[in-house]
Amino acid sequence: MNETMKSAKFDFDTGDSDSHNYTHNESESYSAEDAKYDVGKEESSDPFEKLRSSAADTLHQRTGWIFLVGVLLSVLAVCCWNLQVDVKDRSESISSIRVKDILLACSLGVFTFIGLNFVIFKTSFLGMKRSSSLNTFFYYANELSEHSSAGIIFILGFSLALLKGFDYCVYNRQGLDLFLSDVFSSLLIATLMLGVVKVFHRAISMNFNYSVYIKRIRRVLLEDAFINLLGVIDSRKNRGIERSRLNRSQEIMYKSDAISSINEYMEDLYGYNEPTNELDLPRKRVLLKEFQRLVRRSSGIRGSVIQISQKLKNRAASKASKIVGKDGVGPMSDLSLYFHNPEVFKFLMKEIGVEEGFKFTKGSLADFIERTYRERHFLKENLEHMNSAIDKVALGLKVIIAGLILAMLYIKAGGEGITTIGVISAFFGTQFISNSFSASVIGSIIFLFFIHPYDIGDRIFVTLDGVEENLVVSELNVFSTVFYRWDGVYITILNTVLAQKAIRNLRRSGIMAESHRIQINSRTNQKKLIRLKELIEDFVKSNPEDYTEYIMLNHEYIEDASKLHMKVYMQYKSSWQNFELYLRRKTKFLSFLNRALQELEIEYVLPPRQISLRNA
Repeated sequence: MNETMKSAKFDFDTGDSDSHNYTHNESESYSAEDAKYDVGKEESSDPFEKLRSSAADTLHQRTGWIFLVGVLLSVLAVCCWNLQVDVKDRSESISSIRVKDILLACSLGVFTFIGLNFVIFKTSFLGMKRSSSLNTFFYYANELSEHSSAGIIFILGFSLALLKGFDYCVYNRQGLDLFLSDVFSSLLIATLMLGVVKVFHRAISMNFNYSVYIKRIRRVLLEDAFINLLGVIDSRKNRGIERSRLNRSQEIMYKSDAISSINEYMEDLYGYNEPTNELDLPRKRVLLKEFQRLVRRSSGIRGSVIQISQKLKNRAASKASKIVGKDGVGPMSDLSLYFHNPEVFKFLMKEIGVEEGFKFTKGSLADFIERTYRERHFLKENLEHMNSAIDKVALGLKVIIAGLILAMLYIKAGGEGITTIGVISAFFGTQFISNSFSASVIGSIIFLFFIHPYDIGDRIFVTLDGVEENLVVSELNVFSTVFYRWDGVYITILNTVLAQKAIRNLRRSGIMAESHRIQINSRTNQKKLIRLKELIEDFVKSNPEDYTEYIMLNHEYIEDASKLHMKVYMQYKSSWQNFELYLRRKTKFLSFLNRALQELEIEYVLPPRQISLRNA
């Protein structure tokens, strides 16, 4: 198995088309470029569009803004061509240097930084994907590429300042002499400290993401590739290819490059078929990187939870209508013809939760695609919010580092060292700093990162003020969580309050069951009750996409020797996370149960009671 997985071609856009855009028009032919299954990458044939898209992507990255700073420094150097500034060295000798030389040197340093960062980032990324033994080293080298590049620049600047006699400071009458060697040494120390914070930040966030989300990420990748496979097969059918006229060997030989590429991608994912808690760190990183590539070009669906849900539902319905014909799709066992390795097909069906004999209708496929889109969207939101929460902690450390470096530069420039140190000591000893490490803050962090009872998009039941609330998680913050209620109200609750509550998470609950109470005449013929149970069993078997086959019809108790209380225990095919789907299934079952009771004439009639009338 290749250590690097083939990439997958789809885009998480917000237009009418959906991210699983892998169908071809009848006039198109498969080419090598079409066959590439590339994650998160959308190709455009228009050169201007490519340039515009590339420029937009660059400006969304930190490197793009750094490049603009370098250009701005070069422009300023031209504008200040004849300006000079007085400087002095450590021997108090005063001289003049041109401002343009300073600005051009800074501009050269910026461009050198960009070049070094590019080389270190790309080299370490390739090393991370190709090496297992040194994966951790290359991973952190990749994460610290900017810090390493800046450190090299500062070391070069420090060396030039000392060895070449460029250790100057701007001449001033205030006595604050900040020499270049002091600036570079302080910046180098700051870079090292920020690098340590970055390692701390990535170690926590990445390991947390692996342990919590890796199983869901693997499933999303498989579901996305599966839907793309259905779309490609459907496009081949639209070309007039009759699969029924091909035997197995001909089918495999006739496979388009697109299907072959998806097949290879799934075979690579098959190499990750171990339980997620047994996957080693390098393979977990590859899965996470593949998911990040999947959503990289996401323009982000915005709006309330209901608006997002409706957009995803419309997109799923559109996709399903393009794939499903009047006869549906399936049985799924037919798809095994498109796999070189039968074990890969079995692994795929098991992971996505589809039985090999199942046949998709338009509605059931739309529900499946909607679930995939919803899971991918909320996974992306979860990763962003959790990283944002960790970023806030890291930001606090960065602010402290910035304050220390500024104080260090002030002291080196000739400021009052004793006074400055006293102010810093007083600041860090105040109640403000102490409160940041109080029990409530630590409790919130433990609740969010260690207990972690829910993720964004999870539906939970929690009792607030004596009322059980049905809430959907909308935002995760270090100190609070924002929920969305069924009536459209957003509710913000402190994590310290939630930590004291019993939280029922529906998404993590798996298959969920429900009991429906009925009351009948205690003298009802037992044959009718046996027939009722048979009808219920037949109903759930005929609706395998909605219910499991496990049901119970239990006698609970008898009231007043005339009323028999019974419970109909049944299981839904999934949890109640998709509450709309749960309500549809519940309504469908209760409608059937009501009809069955009417057909069998099972009812309860109030017993006659004596009424005594008296004259007033």
